[in-house]
Amino acid sequence: IGIPNGARAPGGFRIHTTASIYANDLAQKSVKRALNELDKRRGWRGPIVDPAKLTSVQEKISTLRPGKMYLATVETIKGNIVEVTAGGNKGTLDLSASPWAKVFMVETFKMNERDRINYVNPATKIKAGDVVEVSLNQTPESVHKFVLDQTPSIQGATTVINPLTGEVIAIVGGYDFSGSMLNRATQARRQPGSSFKPFIYLAALERL
Repeated sequence: IGIPNGARAPGGFRIHTTASIYANDLAQKSVKRALNELDKRRGWRGPIVDPAKLTSVQEKISTLRPGKMYLATVETIKGNIVEVTAGGNKGTLDLSASPWAKVFMVETFKMNERDRINYVNPATKIKAGDVVEVSLNQTPESVHKFVLDQTPSIQGATTVINPLTGEVIAIVGGYDFSGSMLNRATQARRQPGSSFKPFIYLAALERL
């Protein structure tokens, strides 16, 4: 941190950092994409039951954006086609477009008990009035088309470093800061095995 010529404290500070906004944006998108893919391989957890999330389901949203998740209220169900309302915007949800949801997972949250997995038709797990997470598939003029989605229950982090200079290019501490403020890249306690890996890798690299 330096003070430019002629500037008076406390204003006029100039901050120099090795971080790249462009690289950090790419790193954040990569972490989100990887966690979304991994979480979907584990299966669907069903309609939203968390009271903290349900409080925002009635919020009005003027414009829906592709790639962003929204809470949607189930109105009617006809086979695999579900009519939903997300942020005051009505649309249809095609459950057949989300084959990953056929794997239905029940999390036990117990250290000595594995999560239970069943293979089901997702249409049998929802009813009118339920709230599910969806993302926008496409936006015709007449009606919105959604696909089933869900916020990952797992977390991840990444740090991008230039190996030649040691400069930290990007740091991502989790899936979404609004959901968890813990920075897993700088604040999490790593397992002993993971902390020991750099020494093993460095020893191997020195022999190359």
